[in-house]
Amino acid sequence: MRRLELEVDPAPDTPGHVRRAVSAWSSGLVRSETAADNISLIVSELVTNAVVHARSALRIVVTFSRHQLRIEVHDDDSTPPDIRPDPGSDGGFGLRIVAEMSERWGWLPTPSGKLVFAELRC
Repeated sequence: MRRLELEVDPAPDTPGHVRRAVSAWSSGLVRSETAADNISLIVSELVTNAVVHARSALRIVVTFSRHQLRIEVHDDDSTPPDIRPDPGSDGGFGLRIVAEMSERWGWLPTPSGKLVFAELRC
């Protein structure tokens, strides 16, 4: 199993920073450009949601084993993520994108908040 772990502060440039780090780390692991694009999009959406809604330090854990990649974003907000029924000009599309691009996604409570995850085959 390969693993990447990052600890970052919530800032406007955090999603881009994490996306580039995960992309560089996973470049030799993924089998297609489509999978690489999906990983980048999922990372961006999960981290952006955490930056916007949790407003806490984040821990990102990405694991790869047997062509399965799992992305986890840990934050200090215990509020469950929710797919908005009526996304609009102010956003609300992020988790819909994650659900479409991943094989499985969800969230789990943690002692300090929650983790939101997405899994996909690469």
